[in-house]
Amino acid sequence: MEWVTVGVGGTFVTWALYYYFVVIKPTRLYFRTDSIFPSIIPRCPTISTFYPSFLHANRFVQTIGAKFLRPGPSVTYRRQLLETEDGGEIAIDWDIDGLSLSEIAPTIIVSHGLVGSSSSKYVRYMVTSLRSMGWRVVVFNARGCGTTVLKSARTFNALDTHDLRLVVKTVSSLHPNAPLFAVAFSLGANILTKYLGEEGDQCCLRGAVAISNPFEMYWADVGPNIFSAALIRDLKKYVSRHRTILSLEHDVEHILQARSLSDFDTRCVLKSVKYTCIKEYYRDCSSVHKISSIRIPTLFLNSSDDPMIPMKLIPTSKIYENPYVAFAVTSRGGHIGFMRNIFWRKPWSDAVTLEYITALLDRPA
Repeated sequence: MEWVTVGVGGTFVTWALYYYFVVIKPTRLYFRTDSIFPSIIPRCPTISTFYPSFLHANRFVQTIGAKFLRPGPSVTYRRQLLETEDGGEIAIDWDIDGLSLSEIAPTIIVSHGLVGSSSSKYVRYMVTSLRSMGWRVVVFNARGCGTTVLKSARTFNALDTHDLRLVVKTVSSLHPNAPLFAVAFSLGANILTKYLGEEGDQCCLRGAVAISNPFEMYWADVGPNIFSAALIRDLKKYVSRHRTILSLEHDVEHILQARSLSDFDTRCVLKSVKYTCIKEYYRDCSSVHKISSIRIPTLFLNSSDDPMIPMKLIPTSKIYENPYVAFAVTSRGGHIGFMRNIFWRKPWSDAVTLEYITALLDRPA
């Protein structure tokens, strides 16, 4: 019994030392000293260090655990449908708890990742976090995602910013006196970044946060097979659910035989967006090319151990081209993970987002 006790105790001590000296690392922060960020970042104390859950420091556990280990918070929405210029339809879901807020209450648009929706756990966590600050929250559901109906054969893709532009215009017109912000995850973060760059000086947002942005879309198939396979499975469910409308322009059975993300994009998305070359499509939908044109304070939150986005793709050097962007890169966190504790359910990225938006609100408009 004594030997067992000593063994268990030694293992715990070894792991504790490993956790303290190897796992815990300060966040790497990148921003220009002549930008607004030297006055903003000190107002965000949580950003300095990410303390991953003691038992879930591994990048795969962070990524998978964020989806399966945490119980998702309950959020009630009121849905508003928007018709697009090409006859498509998108849905924005308003957090019902924010409907009675004043017209000047800060309003935040949240965008999900690939085949996510307003019901995705990471989205619901962000909604409840933002709501706790007394802010109005609305979630942008991409075409055909969640329970929305796909009204045209043009699918959700990484290239289009038209739908997000419609959402921003709609929300802004409904609450013209409210400071408007945007928060987005993964593929949604890529689309938001592209939108910000395209809008430039004309952007009506006060600030933005992009979490786990892939930046370079050509890297889609390089990550571990377990994640690629999961995404392909979800994409095939998306296609099967919208089989009737997609069959008007696509060979659905051909799409369902896709074995990789690039294979899926080649079989399905290229035709929707009128491209013939997958390399040209990935080049044009990669948000890295739009960062230098952003003209509102934008914070990028990424993890260097993201199993889907290698560190070398995080374009931290862009700060030299643009004083409106900052990068916060943690050593752990996975992809849209950032779990601090399974009992402390608010992710690190949510806490940082709240502090960041609060700091921007305290600045003169």
